[in-house]
Amino acid sequence: MNDISPTADPPSVKLDQPSSPQNSSRSSSSGNIDSPLSDRHTMVLSPSCSSSTAPYHSQPQHVSSSLHPNNTLPILQPNVENIREAGLSAYKRGQQLFCRWAISNDIDINNFSFSDLINFLTATRSNNYPLNTIKLFKTAILKFHHHPAQFYHYIDVFTLFKQLAEDSPPVPFGKSLVDLSSAFHYIINTQTQTNHQLKLANFRAAFLLGINVSLRPSDLHRIQLQQCLIESSGCFTLVISHPKELRSGRPIIRRVNIYLYTTQPSFCPIQAFRILRDHPQAQQRRPSNCLFVDSNRLQLSAHTQTISKWLANMIRLSTDIRPTPSAR
Repeated sequence: MNDISPTADPPSVKLDQPSSPQNSSRSSSSGNIDSPLSDRHTMVLSPSCSSSTAPYHSQPQHVSSSLHPNNTLPILQPNVENIREAGLSAYKRGQQLFCRWAISNDIDINNFSFSDLINFLTATRSNNYPLNTIKLFKTAILKFHHHPAQFYHYIDVFTLFKQLAEDSPPVPFGKSLVDLSSAFHYIINTQTQTNHQLKLANFRAAFLLGINVSLRPSDLHRIQLQQCLIESSGCFTLVISHPKELRSGRPIIRRVNIYLYTTQPSFCPIQAFRILRDHPQAQQRRPSNCLFVDSNRLQLSAHTQTISKWLANMIRLSTDIRPTPSAR
């Protein structure tokens, strides 16, 4: 399965394991899977697929194919009227395309091989179907097979999907820009109240540390208060134990150096840290080695979800975008 570039014919795929016997006598034909389906075929579900798992509710009817005089070819007759959700349209489309492709290539729809599956999926890619749709096609056509379980962990399919993803055009990635002026105005307007209200001190420290150091709510929750250090030079060392990042599968201790803001002290994360650390309401009752505490239950540390709400509330002051953008 080295070449998956678009071609006019279904590509030939070399597999590590031998093909099943039904492949030995097949001849290749056009790879155009969008060609009309012959009216001489009645489609039915594979007997192995129960009606509870199939997306359609038509009754199975087995007939002999005039194109295959020596072989009975059960196919599926889609019942469009019984489709309950619009999302099943791609599911039905995949089954229809597979029927057309299988008939044109003399393939038994209820007993196709591994290589047949790979060839069909590659043919759909050559017809410019997106990768997620191709994955849905795979699930749809396995409903036809008498023994679909053998395909669930087939490594060549995963390899094909990985290669198709690598060959796909890059996806634009970016986040909406948010003007945080309103949030900063709120910090300025509540600065005098911060020394008295623990809730405001929590908001301010979480917001300024989060946006200045790009910290997650879980990182803020894991700040080791007793290990944090403010040097005489103004350098602040923030210590975070067991963040989400791992090194060789092992937890780490993250240290971040922050320097004092001299031009805009109101927005300085070091000052916000110091105010929260020395806050009279929490200084004596906070849990050991914990910076953020529950404003209503001072003996408990603030949960990650609570810190996340603090950040979201601050950002909502500046934007109506939903869901609320992350502070990072």
